[in-house]
Amino acid sequence: QAERDLSAFLADKRRAVHAALCDSVDTPTALKELEQLVREANRYLAETSIAETNRPLLVELGRYVGGMLSTFGVADVPDRERFSPFGGEEDGAGGVGGREAVLAPVLDSLVAFRDEVRALAAAGADSQALLALCDRMRDVDLRQLGVRVEDRTGEPARWMLASKADLEAERAAAEEAEREKAAVRQAAQAKEAARLAMRTVPPEDMFKPE
Repeated sequence: QAERDLSAFLADKRRAVHAALCDSVDTPTALKELEQLVREANRYLAETSIAETNRPLLVELGRYVGGMLSTFGVADVPDRERFSPFGGEEDGAGGVGGREAVLAPVLDSLVAFRDEVRALAAAGADSQALLALCDRMRDVDLRQLGVRVEDRTGEPARWMLASKADLEAERAAAEEAEREKAAVRQAAQAKEAARLAMRTVPPEDMFKPE
C-alpha cells in the first residue's frame, strides 16, 4: 500500500509541477510541490525497511526531482541506477538519522532558496533579482556544501563534488582576479578622466609656467 501511495503521490506532484510551470512559470509553487514530494519520500523511507523499499520507484522519483533541480539550475543530478541520496546500502547511511544527516544541508538550502524565490515573486521582483538568487545558490550556498556548479551555455548546469579547501581556494583566486580587473578598470577610467580634463584647458594656457 505504501508503494502505491508514493507512486500516486509522485504522479500527482508531476502534474502539479507541470501545471505550476505552465502558469506563467510559477517557480515558487513548483518548488513547494517538489519539497512536498521529497518529504513524502523521506516519510516512506522512514516507515519502510531497506529490504522492503521499492528501489525502482525511488530511482524514478530521484531522477524526476534531480531533473527538475537541473531545470531550475540548482544542480545537475546524474542518471544513476542507485538511490543513495536517501540512504541505503551504497552509502552506509541506513537509518533515519543517517538519511537526515545526508539530506539536511541540501534540503535546508533548497527550502531557503524556495522561501527567497517566493519572497521575491511576492514583491514583484524582476528576472535579474531571481537570476542573482540562483547565482548566490551556485556561488555561496552549494559551495559551502562542497558542491561546485558550472553553468554551460545551451546545456544544463553541471555539478561535481569537491573539497571545501579546493572551493575556498577557487573563491579566493576568483576574488583576486576580480580585484585585478577592477584595478585595471579604475586605471583606465582615471586615464580617460585626465584626457578629458586636458581638453577643457585652453591651448594658450597649456604650456604656461605654474
